[in-house]
Amino acid sequence: MTAPEQPTPDHSHDNDSGLGQAASQIRSETTKAVEDIKKGGLPALFRFDKMYFPGLATFLFAAYVIIVAFLGIIGFIAALSSWPEEMGFWGWLYGVGLAIITPIFLIVLGRIWVEIVMVAFKINEGVQDIRASLKDRK
Repeated sequence: MTAPEQPTPDHSHDNDSGLGQAASQIRSETTKAVEDIKKGGLPALFRFDKMYFPGLATFLFAAYVIIVAFLGIIGFIAALSSWPEEMGFWGWLYGVGLAIITPIFLIVLGRIWVEIVMVAFKINEGVQDIRASLKDRK
């Protein structure tokens, strides 16, 4: 005897693209927020149970790298355009070298800062897991 087949839900209206998934996630988050407000609680945005920065960190760092690289290119062009007659050959070489090294240094510092912040978020996740496991023991 075989188990009866369960009906499969009709998902013909669902969009399999990332946009459709994002829309359904927004819909579910909105529904949760409305239910929280009806229960007398705060929406998830104001509870800080879920951290949003880790998801934004990649985007923010990419934007930072693009801006620093763009400004570095502008600085490099400005350094090249000020020919040695104005400040001497060694001053010109110093300006060109500084225009190359500074953006690289700033990008490395930005990466270190993002990693430090992400470590803090990972520590928070670990503490939350420990708290949840201790609650389960009780």
